[in-house]
Amino acid sequence: VLFQEGKIAPVKNLYRGTYAQTKFLADQLLTAADIPYMILRPGTLITTLNSLYTFYKKGWVADLRGGASFAQIQEVAKAYISAINLLIAAPSNHIFNLGGTNLRFQDVFACFKLLDFRKTTLVRKELLGALSLLSDHLLEPLFKQRVLTRENYLTGNRFTFLDSSKAHEHLNYTISSFELS
Repeated sequence: VLFQEGKIAPVKNLYRGTYAQTKFLADQLLTAADIPYMILRPGTLITTLNSLYTFYKKGWVADLRGGASFAQIQEVAKAYISAINLLIAAPSNHIFNLGGTNLRFQDVFACFKLLDFRKTTLVRKELLGALSLLSDHLLEPLFKQRVLTRENYLTGNRFTFLDSSKAHEHLNYTISSFELS
């Protein structure tokens, strides 16, 4: 799924976890209101990769079939400042995606391997799915520990690629390469 900036369209059969659903409903509320608004939709922050890299360093590669738009937090923060200034200077309605490099999770693990070669074992999608259920229904309720949430597992098997061209044009939003990040 490639989310276009400035467009909200209901999509049938689209998985939305609790977090995504609340953001979608907030978008709906704002766009229905009779006030100027600015909606900023940051992608997956590069800092999120720490947990994936830790998983990789332990010798594992996740068989996730989806992908995400990876953005640096500093670049997203600069865009927020530009957006605030734009809203103050010219109150209007805007929706901006603040994505980054659109990559499949398989490509993320391949990049890790190029930078830090080590022998790894692939953790199959089915095992990850079972682990996510076990984590949510047993580990978290009993021990207040989670290994992999069901929502993270389901999201990791979907594509959330963002088109940031409008943010680039209006907010001077820049995207560093994934490798540099």
